[in-house]
Amino acid sequence: MGLIHHNSLLKTGVQRFDDDHLQLVTITNQLHDAIKAGFDLQTVQRILQELAVFAEHHFKAEEELLAHHDYPDLEQHRLAHQQIMTRLEQLRHDPEQAHGSIIMQFLLDWLVNHTKNADTMYGPFLNRRGLF
Repeated sequence: MGLIHHNSLLKTGVQRFDDDHLQLVTITNQLHDAIKAGFDLQTVQRILQELAVFAEHHFKAEEELLAHHDYPDLEQHRLAHQQIMTRLEQLRHDPEQAHGSIIMQFLLDWLVNHTKNADTMYGPFLNRRGLF
């Protein structure tokens, strides 16, 4: 069973990004399952790589759309994305120094807190511009 459940609290109201968030939750749950199964370093690195690639794609798409619509908190949002990617890259390149619970706590903080607090703020902004 997955660690994170994608629910209405994680939805932005912009389907494109809600679909991305669901995929991020799915990958995170795969990582959680791998850690629970014994923290196989090779598997964890592969899943972290998949997560990093998808997150980079997602962040770029978010930032481009927000820039196109002159989102007022774009720079703060970009900074949060940069911080997430920096930490994700640290864990990806040296996961044996990070206990599984540290990796999962970071991912929970990112997916739940960033999505719930930052991403849900742009949803109404984009909805007012006709994006759903």
